[in-house]
Amino acid sequence: MPSFFSRFKRQQAVRLSDDEKSAAYEQDATRYSPPPSPTTGKRGLGRRRERTIGNYAPHPAVLRTLRFLMYGVTSLSALATAGLGIAVVQYYNTHGPVVKPSWGSLIACIVFGIGTPGVLFGMMLFTPFLFRHGTVLGIINQTRMELAMLFGMAVVWISGALALACDLRGRENCLWDGYYHYPKPSDFDNVCNLINVQVGLAYTTFGLSVFQMCIVFAFAGYTLLYLDQEVLTEPTNDLGGRAHRARKSALAHRNMQRQSQRQSAEAAGLASPTTGGAGARGGPGGSPTSRRVPVPSVDGAPAPRRSSSAGGSDAEGRIRFRDEPERDVEGGRPGADSTNGGDEGLEGEGYYGYEAGGRSARV
Repeated sequence: MPSFFSRFKRQQAVRLSDDEKSAAYEQDATRYSPPPSPTTGKRGLGRRRERTIGNYAPHPAVLRTLRFLMYGVTSLSALATAGLGIAVVQYYNTHGPVVKPSWGSLIACIVFGIGTPGVLFGMMLFTPFLFRHGTVLGIINQTRMELAMLFGMAVVWISGALALACDLRGRENCLWDGYYHYPKPSDFDNVCNLINVQVGLAYTTFGLSVFQMCIVFAFAGYTLLYLDQEVLTEPTNDLGGRAHRARKSALAHRNMQRQSQRQSAEAAGLASPTTGGAGARGGPGGSPTSRRVPVPSVDGAPAPRRSSSAGGSDAEGRIRFRDEPERDVEGGRPGADSTNGGDEGLEGEGYYGYEAGGRSARV
């Protein structure tokens, strides 16, 4: 028997697979959008709303390609910044005795430059193989961790670039301070140029970090707002893949429905209710030109009218069934008399060319 506190226990959530989510997304009846106008091509709110197949879902391979290219350019800029910093350190170590400048920001930029490619391509290429999706450490491969990493990298690079610029940028900070009146080397201006170029590359690396962060944030935000609300827990290498597969399934389902409807329409157009063939199709497209059955003829002249007991054609040349009453010309409807003017009764089914149950047309 359940206890009193069992009602307050957290209910276990039902975890759906990607196929089940795609089916639920496809069968969602609330996804409506106004159809485009046939004249302007724009979607209007005054027209009848119809079901659509959802918003555009980009292929996850597109984002993977963009990430690889952007990460490659950012890594090259970071490595160039670190290389220039190492060259500056090497110059001061080989030219002495000299008072070395404040190297805190310089060493920090070297560390950032070497670590940036490892962090970017590590989360893209190596951690998905090290940590399986669904485990405790698999959270490292989720989209939210990638977004946090990109934001942190942008913060790190702007901090290093500002510190390096304040410490060593410009000719006023690049001063020779030798011991015991040690002569200034002739190539000392080269190290000043290296420092200034390194500062520019540090700012460039920061700009590239912000650019790649904005691109990935834009993809994730679009998917979160319009396609999939669980995109933040999706594997970062498959960002938008679940929404893309759902829309692809919806498109395939719509195409199957349209093909089925087209085949049904063609089958209905080919099958004639009276002659059973293509004789009922007046035009080349298969649409009947008239609902009146052709009048049978004998040697080019209309066939004579037969008695009502055996069925035949009436005075106007229409096929009449055996059990159908004769048409009153004045009333205009079968079985009508002069008192009611033909208001009672319906048109005979033989007029429309359909065979009723238990009846057969005879000519």
